[in-house]
Amino acid sequence: MSESNRATLTFVLWLFSAAVLGALFLSAAAQGELTPWHVVLAFVILGLAVLGTPYILGQPRSESEQEKTKRRRIDNLLRDMSDEDLVELKQRLSGDDERAQSVDDFLGDDGELARRG
Repeated sequence: MSESNRATLTFVLWLFSAAVLGALFLSAAAQGELTPWHVVLAFVILGLAVLGTPYILGQPRSESEQEKTKRRRIDNLLRDMSDEDLVELKQRLSGDDERAQSVDDFLGDDGELARRG
């Protein structure tokens, strides 16, 4: 389910709940008294809206949406990088980075990590 669908469903849920609560209290006003059943029904309606909201928002995303979100995040990260950072990233991705060393260069004779200076 897409984010816009979730937002729309959440909005409709709360709008419908507000309309039903409004009708409930208008009917109570028309009768001239607010009975305990009006209050109980109002709490049930509010409870359904409160419980329905996390259910709607917690629906799993489709794989295509997850991929789109990843792409958007990567695009935002790349857009925020400086020119120097972009050049460094390009060098690292192309394998031309002189600073890139193998794991063996960081291991001592006993297999422990060793700091080389």
